[in-house]
Amino acid sequence: PAWTGHKASNGKAGGMMAYYHMVLPAARLPLLQATVVDGVLHVLLGDPRLNGQTVAIAGAQALDMQANSIGLYWDESADLHGTALETMKTTLTSLAQQMQP
Repeated sequence: PAWTGHKASNGKAGGMMAYYHMVLPAARLPLLQATVVDGVLHVLLGDPRLNGQTVAIAGAQALDMQANSIGLYWDESADLHGTALETMKTTLTSLAQQMQP
C-alpha cells in the first residue's frame, strides 16, 4: 500500500513486499496504519495508543490492523531464513492485546 512508503529496488514508490498476517477470531481491533522507523511505530491513521511502541523485528516497515486482523509488512531480505516468524506472531499478538477495548 502507498501509505507504507515502500520503494521498489529502482527507487520508485511501490513494488512487492512481504506481509505476515494473522486473523484473531475473538479480536475487536480498531482501524490502524503505522509505519516502523528505526524500530518504532509511527501511527499514521487510527488509534494513537501504539505510537512510539518498539517493534524489534529486523526489516519491519509497517503495521496495519482492523476488526479481527493484524499484519506486518517487512523486508524479507532482512531475514531470508524466516527466523523471526515466531517473533512476529508473538509481537502481533501482544500489540493486538494492547488494542482490545
